[in-house]
Amino acid sequence: MTGNTKVVRVEPQTKGTILATAVFLTFLTSAVGLASATGVMLVSDTNPGLAVNAYGGAANGTVLKLVNNCTANISDCTWTYRDGMLLSDTDPTLAINAYGGAKNGTVLKLVNNCSPSITDCTWSYHHGMWVSDSNPNLAVNAYGEQRTVQC
Repeated sequence: MTGNTKVVRVEPQTKGTILATAVFLTFLTSAVGLASATGVMLVSDTNPGLAVNAYGGAANGTVLKLVNNCTANISDCTWTYRDGMLLSDTDPTLAINAYGGAKNGTVLKLVNNCSPSITDCTWSYHHGMWVSDSNPNLAVNAYGEQRTVQC
């Protein structure tokens, strides 16, 4: 993928730029609880033209970035939420992981050794933010070129 990119990280929850999902996820969460959703793009609230991408292709260890050229037809840009994990639609054996442990500034990567019992691999959707199940004070966030700010 080409275009402007931003590394996706975990940051403390506060107001500011956050990543959210399409409108129907908000509906699912409030109406029936978010048990499962497929083919979802994770887009920036600040700039809906930016979406989370498995940059360079979905593979074990791929760093997630925000890019400006995603579409719902590109499986490296779409995700499935199942059992608390955000799984790649390109390869559902890969899950989004707070690589190295959920802490301020942790870069998110795809890994192939996740399970619902590993909280660095599980996420909950609260108040329009994907928050870490390891530390619910941390939310998915991206800012600037490979830099982050509090969300």
